Amino acid sequence: MSNFPIQHSINIKFPISVERTDRVIEACEAFGMDMADSTFTVYEDFNFETEKGERIYVTGQSGSGKTQLLRQMKQDYIDAGLKVGDLDEVDIEDKPLVDQLGETTNHAIELLNMAGLNDAHLFIRKPNQLSDGQKYRLRIAKLLEKNVDVIICDEFGAILDRETAKVLARHIWNVSLKHKIAVVAATTHRDLQRDLGANKTIIKKYAHEKKMLVTDPAELEVY
Repeated sequence: MSNFPIQHSINIKFPISVERTDRVIEACEAFGMDMADSTFTVYEDFNFETEKGERIYVTGQSGSGKTQLLRQMKQDYIDAGLKVGDLDEVDIEDKPLVDQLGETTNHAIELLNMAGLNDAHLFIRKPNQLSDGQKYRLRIAKLLEKNVDVIICDEFGAILDRETAKVLARHIWNVSLKHKIAVVAATTHRDLQRDLGANKTIIKKYAHEKKMLVTDPAELEVY
């Protein structure tokens, strides 16, 4: 599908109201605080575009607005008619991997191989016998089966040790390159930018502060 590039215009604001209890009023009077209702701005006029097969790396403090950004970007892709796969929403069944995907045994093995599960002993295992990193790869295999245009990953690699997270990020980079799948990954960690091969990096701070870094693919190994 050739609906790329996707134009994103992000504006996210939340109303803030103060419950005016006796103690709240006393505290406001004591410290000179305003009790008027207001608006908290997370993103304001944040405009950018994403291309087919790009990797977008979203990082920043917990609670700074990364998840809200991913939700809006996901909706933008859906509105454009693209097929979006959310890594956190992939259903893993309690049965051997080779029985969970593919139209035939060979097709299932092909998909598992594409996701990096290329040890024959893994084909007959159940998910509860896999490591956390292998479970991620199983989810990727299922998204490859669905021929998604975009993969969304919130809190990417949060439950993985750092080395496993880096290996998985490099594998997703390869999947993205080979199959021209856009990837949007959010994490509090700053150490996966190069391993994911990020074309764009969004660094989100509190309030509406943010910074976007754009990298030429030819420079990904050195930036």
